[in-house]
Amino acid sequence: ASCHLPFKNGDNGALFEIAHAMGARNVVSAGLFGAVGANPASANANAFHAMASLAGRIGGAAKRAGLSFALHNHNMEFRKVGRAIGFDLLLTETDPGLVGFEMDCGWVAVAGRDPAAYLKDHPGRFPLLHIKDFQRPPGPRTAPGGPPGAILGKGFIDYRPIFAAAKGVRQIFVEQEPPYKAFTSLEAARQD
Repeated sequence: ASCHLPFKNGDNGALFEIAHAMGARNVVSAGLFGAVGANPASANANAFHAMASLAGRIGGAAKRAGLSFALHNHNMEFRKVGRAIGFDLLLTETDPGLVGFEMDCGWVAVAGRDPAAYLKDHPGRFPLLHIKDFQRPPGPRTAPGGPPGAILGKGFIDYRPIFAAAKGVRQIFVEQEPPYKAFTSLEAARQD
């Protein structure tokens, strides 16, 4: 249904061919910081404006190729840049007809934000969800990295309000954050 691909600031036609060969309908970027020459730990508002612009170009090309394009977030997109939150700039500066979002609810929560509120405030912008759990962090974290992963329901994220707000979501993917120290990946998949 969906695949993450390494989009760059240029021709991505070969990536669309890969998606079609796999039968994917959605192509997703796990982040465009590198494509615009930005460091995720220190990206400023200009970097987020550049990422929004690039996402629009990729989204337009994906649509012409018969695919839907989405951006996947981590916690770094939720850092404050000037008076705004970086992720909010991406939401407001991209065309909903060209750019969707694959909200990674776990990273939104690690950043101290509410995934359910984003789903309610921006209906239709999140056709894809990644759900995962983490051990409770000591506080919100928007720097790269995060707390250790947890099996769903054994961490700090309550998915009931998130699922209640998930109107218009087409696909939900369970993702277990490595490394697997307290459990094996197979144990996590079974319990998740």
